[in-house]
Amino acid sequence: MLEGIKDVDAHRLSFLLADFEKSKDEIARRSGLQERALAMYFAVVAYAVLQVGPGDVVAATATWVAAWLALAYYVREHLEIARLGSLVRDRIAEPVAQILGAQAADVVPSEASLGDSTADVVTKKLNRRFMWISFAGIPLVLTCVAVWHADDEWRLLDPRRSVIFLSVGAILAAIGVIRMLRGRVFVQGNTGRRVPPSRKQTDA
Repeated sequence: MLEGIKDVDAHRLSFLLADFEKSKDEIARRSGLQERALAMYFAVVAYAVLQVGPGDVVAATATWVAAWLALAYYVREHLEIARLGSLVRDRIAEPVAQILGAQAADVVPSEASLGDSTADVVTKKLNRRFMWISFAGIPLVLTCVAVWHADDEWRLLDPRRSVIFLSVGAILAAIGVIRMLRGRVFVQGNTGRRVPPSRKQTDA
């Protein structure tokens, strides 16, 4: 396979391939962490559904806090996966392609190929709906149910308790969730490059 390649390029190629394997392993590991974060969040949602019926505002607040924490962790891992993908595409695939005399898309198609533009658009729409429904819609519904079913005696004796729970916990967490959803990273074209929303129109 390496016949006709200079010794220097062969050594360089071996190092690049080792770095490629480590990077892909790290991407897979972080993807698994994202799945675990989602699973833990939905476990909290399932618990809150069982508790929110009697009017447990604390359970609704806990759902907002869990949504904020899970989303923050999910986005952090997403950004790191995007960074590793850019590293594989720009710092590994390109040099390897030059050594082998091939195109980067042929060397690492998972990171450098253009992909299916139609499928990418559909995937983005489905992902956007999933994120908004999971991290904003579900906690909002649980909060409304909790407030609606709150005990009348609780409202009459100390109506500020509900306000305190919602303002300190749920409202702050809800703001954090909405800010992260609105400020999510975008995929630029079909290259897989992630850019902040402030640069979306500038680069378009």
